[in-house]
Amino acid sequence: MAPRIKCFVLLPLVLALTMFILVVPTGFFGIDGLTVVQQRVIAIFVFAALMWMTEIIPSWTTSLLVILLALLTVSDKGLGYFCDPRFGDLVDYKHILASFAGHDDTFLE
Repeated sequence: MAPRIKCFVLLPLVLALTMFILVVPTGFFGIDGLTVVQQRVIAIFVFAALMWMTEIIPSWTTSLLVILLALLTVSDKGLGYFCDPRFGDLVDYKHILASFAGHDDTFLE
């Protein structure tokens, strides 16, 4: 696929769909008890899947973006607005950063 189509057509579509998932009410998904934090995780998952399928950017870059988005939006040390506990249970930032550490999780203690 031509790089121009990826950048000017597919990327805006992926970003628009991701933003749509982020801003719709949690009741839209039809899952009882869905929290805003869980909705953010769904949006990150959809973003990652679409970015990997369309290969708009290299896969390794998408992987790093997923970790960064999770760290900023669903962790307890994320951006100020996203860290509000009334949105749901936040993930400990050490668990997200452990994805860089491989299988040795000794620093989580």
